[in-house]
Order: sequence, then structure tokens, then C-alpha cells
Amino acid sequence: MDGPLASDTCTWSPDTDSLDRSVKRMEISSKHVKDESPKDKYNMVYFLFLFLGMCTLLPFNMFLTASPYFSAKLNGTRWQYTYQNYFLVAYSVPAIVAAAVTVPMLRVIRLKIRMIVSPVILMIIFIFTAVMVKVDTSTSLGSAIYQSSLFGLASLFPKQYSQSVVSGQALAGIFTSAASILSLLGKEYDKLFYGEFDYAKSSANDPYESAVFYFISAVVALLVCIISYALLRRIEYAKYHMKKLEFDKSAEKTDAEEESPSDNDAMEKTRVADEKDISVTVSRWVHGGRYLIMIWKQIWPTALSGILCFTITLGVYPAIASRIEPVDKASNSTFLNRFFTPVTCFLTFNVADFVGRFLALWLLQPNYKRGITLLILTLMRIGFIPLFLLMNVQPRSNLPVLIPSDIVYVISLALLGVSNGYIISLSMMYGPMRVDAKYAESTGAIMAACLILGLGLGSALSFATVALL
Repeated sequence: MDGPLASDTCTWSPDTDSLDRSVKRMEISSKHVKDESPKDKYNMVYFLFLFLGMCTLLPFNMFLTASPYFSAKLNGTRWQYTYQNYFLVAYSVPAIVAAAVTVPMLRVIRLKIRMIVSPVILMIIFIFTAVMVKVDTSTSLGSAIYQSSLFGLASLFPKQYSQSVVSGQALAGIFTSAASILSLLGKEYDKLFYGEFDYAKSSANDPYESAVFYFISAVVALLVCIISYALLRRIEYAKYHMKKLEFDKSAEKTDAEEESPSDNDAMEKTRVADEKDISVTVSRWVHGGRYLIMIWKQIWPTALSGILCFTITLGVYPAIASRIEPVDKASNSTFLNRFFTPVTCFLTFNVADFVGRFLALWLLQPNYKRGITLLILTLMRIGFIPLFLLMNVQPRSNLPVLIPSDIVYVISLALLGVSNGYIISLSMMYGPMRVDAKYAESTGAIMAACLILGLGLGSALSFATVALL
């Protein structure tokens, strides 16, 4: 190792020129620096990312699993049983646009603005939805900006923090599934309390009233999300890694930097001068396009894995899976008649999805250098599509039912969830690992945009799979 590099980290005496001694001193110095770096005490930053990740898909899952409300709202229309397909399209199209815009936005708009304004937008929409009892698809705009910004931020940290975000997304599904089941349990309680199912007396059976509390709970969660981000910015470990943000360093100041106004003024004057120079501005945009192409060349196998994984999953879940009925539906079993779909479909998939994402924290196979292998494993999941089509999906008019088994259905859905969570986690962790550290934030945002693109393609595929029935 050259002397000048070593001199930056070691103290040299006039009679010391031995390479072995300089290397030894460098090792001692690097160990000392490593010990001085902040630590994630009590894994607080990890759990904050877990919660923030949950908030990225909370709006999506809230609308997707609010089936009693939408069934009543769309009763008698041709969308009564297919609203999930249309919702996926209505959600994904503006989300893809917003996610694509967010990638260059990293270097234009401060992270603090993106991470606070987008949840506020979602809160306003949920309040409007709860009060007016009307769906507004613009929810996806705020959700996509927030999701891309969060994945970009998590990519600045070690890989387990990206895993924390995707695990939080799975928790959002579990949360909404549990809320749906609790709503049904409330109905059963009313049935026992009133004797007969008296809809006039039972408020829990009013899908409109239930929807109000259902959507307001999302508002509360998003409010806590904003508070959590504010807390994250105050933790030393988080501030240490957030120095690597791609936006102007003055956008994310540490406490020490805020105490040196002269340096900040100089940086601000330089930035303003650059913005006034048209040639510099054009050069930045050209370079921006080039660096995005460079990033894509490095991450395309993992990015495609994320896209195709979501495409295959959304092709059968929930459009097909939620329409699978129990083989013995004619029985008087309360579980089969009322809890079968919420438990065996939504809860089973979301729990399995979480298990797969959590498993990726320890089992990193294939490794980040074997992106093609990960892509091949993703393509193997195509087999899930014909498998679910041959189950007891109702109503149907074309394909026969060749797999009339509830056990096979539950096991298959669990495998679909575990494989989805595992591959998505590996994709999101491996993407930033395949590029230079200075491009980690942009890579994280690009990977998030790829997931949203997969969601859009999966929603389009769901129309084809339903048509095959």
C-alpha cells in the first residue's frame, strides 16, 4: 500500500519508513475508527425501519382487504366480485409513474420533505375516504413516493435494514388481515349477543360503519409513521449513515454541521451559482441518465427477479386465491362459511410472506453475485399459476376443477407466500450490494420502482388468469 494513503491514517516519525510497520499502524488505526463509529443500540433503527416499512403497504392492504365494504358499495354491479383486479390496476398505474419520478427526485428534493409530505397526503386521502366513504386511487401517488424514498434511505445502511423494510411490508398485510378477521369476530359476537342476526341492531354488520373505523386506523398508523421518521433522524447511528444521501449534503445536516454557518453559506452560494449556470444544469441531467443506465447494468438480474416475482404473485393472489371456496362449503361450519377466505387466503399468505422475508435475514442463497440464479428461481414460480387455476375457484366456466383439496390449497398458498417474501427480500438487499456505495440510495429507489412495476404487471396478468376460468 502506498505511503501517501497510509499517511492519512497514521502518524509518521522521521526514522520510520518500514512498509510492515506502516501497514500495522493502519490496521490499528482502522480498528480504532471502527470502534468509534455509532452502534444501533437495542436495534432501535432496525425496528423503526420495520415499522416504516409496514406503512409503505398499509394503504394498499387496507383497500385490498376491505372486501365487506366494497362488496356492499358495488353490490349489483359487474365489479362486485372483480373490484380487486380493477383496484390493482388503478393503484399500480399512478404508482409506477410516481416511483419513476422519485428516482431523479432523490437529488432534487430533500429526503425530509419526501418522507413527511407523502404520509400526510395519504392521511388526507384516508380521512376523505372515511368521511365520504368513497375510494380515491390517488392514494398510490403518496404511497409510491414514500416507498421509493424509504428504500433509498434503507440502502444507505447495512443490508439487514433493507430486509427490515420489506419485512415491515409483510407486517402490513398481517395487520390488515387480522383487522378483517376481528371485524368478523365482532359480527359473531353480535350474533351471540342478539340471538338472531339482526342487522338493524348490529352495528358491526354495517360495512359502511366498519369501513370508517377501518380507514381511520390507517390514519393513526400513518401519523405514528411520521413521528417514527422524526425519531429516526435524531439517532446517532442513523445520522451517521444518512451522511451518504445523494442530495446536497446541506439537505441532511448533522448537529455539528448546523453549528458551522460559514461552511453552509459557502455551500449554498455554490449551489445557487451552479443552478444559474444552464450548462451545469444540463450536464447534471445528462449525467443523471447515464448513471441510472450504469446502475441498471449492474443490478438488472436482481431487479428483474423482483419484477417477475411480484408479477407472478399478483397474477394469482388475491384475484384467484380469494375466490377459492372450501370443498365442503355446504356444511353449517361457521369457519368454512365466514372465516375460510380471511384466514386461509389473506392471513395465511401474509404470515408466510413475512416468514420468507424474515428467513432472508439468515439464509442468503444464492448470494448477491449470482443474480442469474436468483432470476431462474423466480421464473420457476410460474408453476403456481396453473396450480391455482385447477383448484376449486368459483365461479368458473372453462377449466375443470382437478385439485379439490383444501389442504393442498393452504400448503400451496403458504409456499407462494414464503417464496415471494424470500425472493423479494434477496432482491432488495442484493441490489445496493452490486453497485458502488455512492449509488446505493438511487439503487434502492430503482429497486422499489421495479417492485411497483411488478405490481402493475401482476395486476394486468390477473385479468388474464381470471379470464381463463
